[in-house]
Amino acid sequence: MPQLISVTDFAAYKELSVNIDDTTRINPYILQAQQFDLKPLVGEVFYKDIIDNPTSTENSLLLTGGAYAYQNKSYEFSGLKSALVYFAYARLLENQNINVTRFGVVFKNNADVSERVDEKTLQRLILQARNQARAYWDECEVFLNRQSTDFPLWSKAPITKPRINISAIG
Repeated sequence: MPQLISVTDFAAYKELSVNIDDTTRINPYILQAQQFDLKPLVGEVFYKDIIDNPTSTENSLLLTGGAYAYQNKSYEFSGLKSALVYFAYARLLENQNINVTRFGVVFKNNADVSERVDEKTLQRLILQARNQARAYWDECEVFLNRQSTDFPLWSKAPITKPRINISAIG
């Protein structure tokens, strides 16, 4: 499956060590972010169009962000790439120290050089990355709704929450 972002897209948002092998350590999380975070947000048909036609005029703006007009006013948004970077980064944080070896699943530990981040701090960083991804997605969703005529495959059905009627207590 084609990737919509690469490790170079992270530089604008997050600093990554140059020692991280993007092929084995980052690319799988980019693909997971596309498949499991982005696809449910945009829908299967629109997702396929974005993957198949990332350089079309409309999809290119959606991916990279930029300025657009709506009701005679100018707006800017950051684009899907920014959301994907943070979705992938959250997935990377969740799995960075875990290695599957022929001896089982192990944590990579290099105590002589560095100190392991505690679980609470790591969970906070993962949550921050997910929240940032969601904020960037929210910008994209507003853009898509405002420019829906340019994106005929985009449709956002309203989420209906179940109603609970309480007739009596006790």
